[in-house]
Amino acid sequence: MEKGPSNKWVNKLLNRHLELSEKLPEQQDKARRRMSNVTVVDQYFKLLVDTVDSLGLTNKPNQIFNCDESGFSGKEKSKEKVLTLKGSHSYQQKVLVHGHITVHMCIAADGHVLPSFLIFDGCLPHRSFKDGVPDNWLYGSSESGYMDTELFENWFDKVFIPFCGTRRPVLLIFDNHDSHISIDLIEKAKANNIHIIGLPPHTTHLLQPLDVAIFGPLKEKVNQLSVTLGNLNKCATIGKAKFPALLSTAIDQTTTLARVKESFRKSGIILKGKSSSVGYIEKPEKFKKIAQLLSNQKPTLITCFRSLFGTNE
Repeated sequence: MEKGPSNKWVNKLLNRHLELSEKLPEQQDKARRRMSNVTVVDQYFKLLVDTVDSLGLTNKPNQIFNCDESGFSGKEKSKEKVLTLKGSHSYQQKVLVHGHITVHMCIAADGHVLPSFLIFDGCLPHRSFKDGVPDNWLYGSSESGYMDTELFENWFDKVFIPFCGTRRPVLLIFDNHDSHISIDLIEKAKANNIHIIGLPPHTTHLLQPLDVAIFGPLKEKVNQLSVTLGNLNKCATIGKAKFPALLSTAIDQTTTLARVKESFRKSGIILKGKSSSVGYIEKPEKFKKIAQLLSNQKPTLITCFRSLFGTNE
């Protein structure tokens, strides 16, 4: 066992535990691995629970929000497979031909979605780019196409405050990126009875609803739609001016009420009860399993399986 289990042992294990499957491990940087520990997450959830209780938001999911950005560069690849002759190469026509575009989204724990904010690199498109897009979307630009402090404050003023509803207080959860934090923003939040919680660094893959269940399906849908357009029209290209309409369609098809609610559940904010309100808050199921392993300072292969699957085999 010191050299690792044999193939025979692994096959028997897989046959006994059908919930197991072989997968290629995802790459994770050291910072994420270091911050994904019991102490950090426990401290965050204590703060979150105390804040929700003190603000009286336990049964008010429409007043709990999460916001963040995701970027599109045109280099994304579709995960869909195609049939082709053995030994031959398969190619996919590139349809997205823009620079970097960032979409800033905000979702609520009751499942509703606020208007999106698109950030273009360099400048806004010269041609009409608002066709087929909701009228309440916001647009901006920066040299890199990424979010900055000025743009975030603009979104806070023109989108979040007007569209988060009239009921107060409101809780907004986001990561502690430099572009999200400024004195002016904090003062505006206080003036509007908006309370802010910053996620621990390098934990958004576990604790942020948008990262946990929204951005992944959204990007895949954008890729699927662009591939479909390329197959229908070999000359089709989607530049800056056409991308907002494509993104709007992808958001409509992926960011459903059920999926948004599920994103909060998966990141630890559990929705339950007849009114689907926030009944209680607890750590994500995925992190519970990680925590069980971390509680043993020197976990072996056997103790890992016992902790995860409750088996003595």
